[in-house]
Amino acid sequence: MSIKGNIRRILFSVLPISLYLKVVYRYLHGGKLDLFEPKKFSEKLFWLKLYNGQENKKVMQLCYDKFDARRYIEEKIGPGYLPELYGIYDDVDDIDFSIFPEKYVIKITQSCGYNIINNGELEMSQEKIMEQLRKWQQEINDLSECRKRYKEESYYYTGKAKIICEEYLEDSNSDIVTDSAFFCFNGEPKYYDIVYDSVKLGDGLKSEELFYRNIYDIDKQYIPMELGRPTDEKLGNKNFENFNKMIEISERLSKDFPFLRVDLYNIEGRIVVGELTWIPMGGGGKITPEEFDYEWGKLLKLPDVKIDFKNYKRCLPK
Repeated sequence: MSIKGNIRRILFSVLPISLYLKVVYRYLHGGKLDLFEPKKFSEKLFWLKLYNGQENKKVMQLCYDKFDARRYIEEKIGPGYLPELYGIYDDVDDIDFSIFPEKYVIKITQSCGYNIINNGELEMSQEKIMEQLRKWQQEINDLSECRKRYKEESYYYTGKAKIICEEYLEDSNSDIVTDSAFFCFNGEPKYYDIVYDSVKLGDGLKSEELFYRNIYDIDKQYIPMELGRPTDEKLGNKNFENFNKMIEISERLSKDFPFLRVDLYNIEGRIVVGELTWIPMGGGGKITPEEFDYEWGKLLKLPDVKIDFKNYKRCLPK
């Protein structure tokens, strides 16, 4: 863990949860956090961290797990919108690599970024893949370590993370497909993004050489705002097939949540759900200009629920 991570861990362990979040918010956003009458989108995301852990812990754990979420997604939108499943395993030693196709993605089910992408040119031996997966799974299934590492969002973890192997998504030109995320406020998709990454897959992990995010409204109009990454209008929008279907899917998946970002792939008209995200970038994505932070904040109506700041830590994994 980094020095900054260790400092945050210490602060999380000694400060009341509300004070801890105010310190983190000031560090990330450079302003004062109001948890009692939040107005900005960034403030409301910090409030939702606590709400999700206090009120929605079970559904959060269900939907955060990449295998369990498949059932939830199919119940909401029907079959045919998920990557093909090659295998689900409790233990690394149970994996039979011989049944996988040449290209695949293998992940820890309760994780963000703990993925190994094999595009057919992966420069990792089977032994190295197993070693990495074993390390990740042990880390995620150690709830005490999760509480230290993921702090106020550690309610996602159950200590029962598995390993899942799924389809590698690519278009007819064998290019990795664009992941576009729909930002849904109280069940209504209002904006979506196009993320521009250059991807280096020699070690199975993404690089960040090209690292832009453009935001568009549902009418496909470019919005001149930054959300955690720089924006560049010249990179252009994507002409998605079945765009209205992407909106419909996002709407149906987001109905149960005050805010949800629905990540979708559109592969020449085939729509695939990537993941569901409740607190994008852990709430650390700074929005500029600030007027958009207020504008998005107006769109998000928070539930009329009182957060139990004093006893909040009891909601976290023990």
